[in-house]
Amino acid sequence: MNKPFVETVDFLSEQTQRQQIVAAAPPRLPGLYPWLRFGEYFTRDEWEESFGIDLSRIDEKAAHAYLNGEATFFSNFAQDCAAVIGMPRVAALRQAKLESSRRSFIDAATRLCRSPIEQIMLAALMWTEFGYEKKLVEIAEPGTQHEVTQSNVVIAPQHRIGRHTVDFGIFVRFVANEEIRIVVEADGHEWHEKTKEQAAHDKSRQCDLEIAGWRVMRFTGSMIWQGHRWCADRVAKLVTNELEAQLHRRGWV
Repeated sequence: MNKPFVETVDFLSEQTQRQQIVAAAPPRLPGLYPWLRFGEYFTRDEWEESFGIDLSRIDEKAAHAYLNGEATFFSNFAQDCAAVIGMPRVAALRQAKLESSRRSFIDAATRLCRSPIEQIMLAALMWTEFGYEKKLVEIAEPGTQHEVTQSNVVIAPQHRIGRHTVDFGIFVRFVANEEIRIVVEADGHEWHEKTKEQAAHDKSRQCDLEIAGWRVMRFTGSMIWQGHRWCADRVAKLVTNELEAQLHRRGWV
């Protein structure tokens, strides 16, 4: 006689289920499994082991923002590239680019960003579509000469402009050699005082940056924390407007 269903099924404990899921995850997920990343199964140590992201040094919200953007970008990567280079090479190319981008983000977030708010903003900017096509951006070292290459977009955390250091300098080049330069400032309360003296300093600083040929966009910490995608999209909209102005000046549209 068959036993009742409830007597024959051996329900695994929550701990065992978590261990099995972690064991099944490859060392570097290829950006296609957000449901696995953001469940209740990964501990902080397992995040570092599986994704290379140390949550004691990178804010968890920033890590989620980065991995969500990564998943969206690379989910379409095979479709975009397969017709050109063939499927056998797509997986290896995708993995190489994914790991290179992730290493760049981890390095910049831990070494160059001065606050969790800046880490979140960096994660959002890295996956924003600037201009008319989406390519991987490059992250530049502070104090180096920036030359926009195949990516068309370079993000420079802690970029020096004259006597000022800005949170992010963004270089965009699509039309001929005309470069769009944008400063993004993340004004977190903990990192930027809001006294009258600081407000006057910020206005003087912005004047200096605009005179030097930079467009300046400032976001408060709460704006970034609550809507980092919206903030990054505002930057992208400014780039689009500048590109359209370049095209109009040349009579191309």
